[in-house]
Amino acid sequence: MKEALLPEGLAAPSAADTADALASARAALRGMSRRARRAVVAATLGGSLAVLLSPVLISKQGSTLPKAKPAKPLPAPQAAAAAPVERPDVVDQILESAETRAKLFTAISQCRPSLGERQRWRIVDAIREEAERHGYDPLFVMAIIEVESTCSPTANSPRGAVGLTQIKPSTAREVAKDLGLPWGGANALVQPNLNIRLGLGYLAQLEEKFGDPYVAMAAYNLGPEKASRMSRQHAKRARYVKKVLARYEGLLVEHAA
Repeated sequence: MKEALLPEGLAAPSAADTADALASARAALRGMSRRARRAVVAATLGGSLAVLLSPVLISKQGSTLPKAKPAKPLPAPQAAAAAPVERPDVVDQILESAETRAKLFTAISQCRPSLGERQRWRIVDAIREEAERHGYDPLFVMAIIEVESTCSPTANSPRGAVGLTQIKPSTAREVAKDLGLPWGGANALVQPNLNIRLGLGYLAQLEEKFGDPYVAMAAYNLGPEKASRMSRQHAKRARYVKKVLARYEGLLVEHAA
């Protein structure tokens, strides 16, 4: 998740460590057979090469990717002979994306073994997409889902919350309206992609409203009215917040590179 919510005592891996790991992985990938390399590409979302926000980027850069510095204009002769701008390493992108998917798939499989393989991958890709959209570590989103629903897309609470992120239909309807999404009713909330999109969309709205990630988490569980009376320190001690962060810390340890 964002740096403010990284569990105490845990830090994102250093740039040097990440570079070494990717260099080793890149060498291994290049040594694979063509079939094996295709399998790695297939492990990404539809073979997509888009790099999702990793915990390293999130913790060091915030919720957006660093922007490239504008190049200084060159005289016409030099510009014509200039080499093309260097592109991101495609292999690195494939490896990072595949690694994230593999971690999430393992976590979901452990959380809810009864889910079919296709359903697990649907949840994986929904988590990755929405984590990128809002600047959260995918493992943090996974922690919320484990705490809220133990990874059951059809979970229903006594209070009427539905699905993986346990969002109430009335809340989901308002978030869908704000996001310009069609509202298909409470029954649609069992769809992983819609449920996670609305759940994280709601959490992001709360964070914007309160200006604090801990208070936003408390508000997600208790409701905005109760959370509005909480200080940051009070919210950090809330049972729900502690439970989610404890599970997040556990996932970081379990899936450490």
